[in-house]
Amino acid sequence: MEELARRLARLEYECAELRRTSRRWTAVAGLALTVIGIGALTGFATRPAPADLIEAKRIVIVDAAGKPLLTLGRDDDGGRLDLTDAAGKPLLELTCDEDGGMVNVLAKNGKTVAGLFADKNGGNIAITDLEAKPMVYCSTDKDGGILLVHAKGSESPRVTVGINEDKSGFITTFSRDDEPSGSVPSGDESP
Repeated sequence: MEELARRLARLEYECAELRRTSRRWTAVAGLALTVIGIGALTGFATRPAPADLIEAKRIVIVDAAGKPLLTLGRDDDGGRLDLTDAAGKPLLELTCDEDGGMVNVLAKNGKTVAGLFADKNGGNIAITDLEAKPMVYCSTDKDGGILLVHAKGSESPRVTVGINEDKSGFITTFSRDDEPSGSVPSGDESP
């Protein structure tokens, strides 16, 4: 009987020891999960530092449907940026060539209606109608600036404003037959 009582006491002691060990491991596991959870939450909440340099041959930013809105890349002449509307139609192009940079504004029909670009003489601005027919052209040339204004449907300008070789200014108007119809005198000819 004593043997049985001793064995029973030993089993009770071992069972109590197992419960204490189990409670310790449960507490350790709970603490570890809490630390891991807090670390994961704070890790997700913090932003990584911005990169000093991103290198890519092409970057395309798309909308929620995956349609391109902005494309950064290059063509045969150099760097290029294209912006599109929600339907994917290009509406703004920033490009460059051997003379310098260019900005082209396109209408919904895909035709360029305004442009700003550089050439060997300097800057130029071209404004067209919706069919890409010239309306206003402002440019630099060897003598200074020049402005050409077209009538709708006319290939030739109806008004020209510019600078002569002697650095005097001029304004010339043209008839529907493309013949000079009037001019404002310049230089010594002015009253």
